[in-house]
Amino acid sequence: MSDTPEPVTPGDVPVPDSAQGPSTATPGAPPQFTSWPPPASPPGGGWSPQFPAPAPGALWPPVPAGYYRPLKSPYDQRPPFRPGPMFCLVAVLVACFGIVGASGVDLGYVENISVAVGMLVGLVWLVALINDTQGSHWRYDRRGWVRWGTPPAIFLAAFIVIGSSVPSIVRFDLSESAMQQTASQTNVSTGYGLRWIGLYEFYDVRVDGPIRFFDLTLPTDSSGLCSFAYAPQQTPAFDNWITTSWSVRSLGQDWWYGCQGTRYGD
Repeated sequence: MSDTPEPVTPGDVPVPDSAQGPSTATPGAPPQFTSWPPPASPPGGGWSPQFPAPAPGALWPPVPAGYYRPLKSPYDQRPPFRPGPMFCLVAVLVACFGIVGASGVDLGYVENISVAVGMLVGLVWLVALINDTQGSHWRYDRRGWVRWGTPPAIFLAAFIVIGSSVPSIVRFDLSESAMQQTASQTNVSTGYGLRWIGLYEFYDVRVDGPIRFFDLTLPTDSSGLCSFAYAPQQTPAFDNWITTSWSVRSLGQDWWYGCQGTRYGD
């Protein structure tokens, strides 16, 4: 038997030899060899006018249409975005700025900026998660769950810390000794002017008898006139301040905090 099959006419299918196994050719598909192994090169003149000799570099032997699907190189596709160490570091920085901004009404602008940036980071995280789950179908190993769960865990921890008033308490505790020293040395109001005492930048330290008011904001601010009050004795002036203030809370050791004026949104 010759190794070179005979040409066929259009529409015909090569008839397999019973000794060589059944043919996989189907009507309408390019003809295939029924001998194995096929010739090392195609016939010079091709099978027929309908099936000429394949061009250099084409598949040989011919395969049915739809049988071959070219594979995409992994280098042709950009890998999907997944949160890594740098993304988590950005989340930590945003959370830290939010905690610092929540430590006092004077740093409210820092908290607002942190909230805006945090929402942007969360949006990026959500879009990346939706895009990644389309291919993974939520099938992640432990490392994958840690990768995707770390950013929301960071923000959740920051929200818990901010809601617990811990930042403002820690900031006051670190500044109390310097404020106590200033209260004992101040006999008259210092007048308006920024002045750092501890971790606070005060506009004024007002004196009303034994009472000392440390003004943290200005009366024209959206939060009103927020002040720390040192009241070793109860006086009518202090009672009036307590009555007319809002968000009043005792900080212990004769220290109070409250705001006067119109709140933003009233």
